Amino acid sequence: MQARSKKSVKPQGYTRHIASYTKKNSGMLLLCALFAAGVLCATLLLGSADETLRAYLLQLVDGFAEQRLTQNLQVNFISALMSAMMFVGIIFVCGFCAISQPAVLIMPFFRGLGVGFSVAALYAHYGASAISFSAIYIVCALISCVAMIICCIEALKLSTSILLAMRTSERVAFYPVPRYLAKFATAILLTVFAAVLEAVLYSVFANYVVLG
Repeated sequence: MQARSKKSVKPQGYTRHIASYTKKNSGMLLLCALFAAGVLCATLLLGSADETLRAYLLQLVDGFAEQRLTQNLQVNFISALMSAMMFVGIIFVCGFCAISQPAVLIMPFFRGLGVGFSVAALYAHYGASAISFSAIYIVCALISCVAMIICCIEALKLSTSILLAMRTSERVAFYPVPRYLAKFATAILLTVFAAVLEAVLYSVFANYVVLG
């Protein structure tokens, strides 16, 4: 009986642990879900797009792949960094706005759309030969997306605290700006790392990645 009771306790303990983790990290999990939803929507939209739009998207991704494999390391780094930093910059500004929560929440979804369209178009255009190129792109994109989600969490905290402070007229409700800046600095470093990794990987494997 004791052995059975111990076995029955374990699943309950795991359930409580999962529930506690989900509650504590609900914001992060929501943002990750929005990113995944963007990827899924992009994949489905590409499959159901008309021929004109589909041809346009395939042309864009073809040019993107060719540039990444032929440009030098420095140009690839700048291109990757600028595309990721655009989201970081927008989210940073949104953090200082009391009503920017919807805009912040939509950012992971838009980022997911971009990643989903890119990967789906690569496979639609190049087939199985796109696996190696897509692997590099996905790994680096996920790292920059982690940085973006960190920024989203901080922006939501600051903007929500500003909104609450405006309602209650209490300055103590403000989320600490130095902490906000420190978190964004960490996210920027992670974004730079993702851009460096992407540029290096494309430069190293350019001669081994065959598309077509």
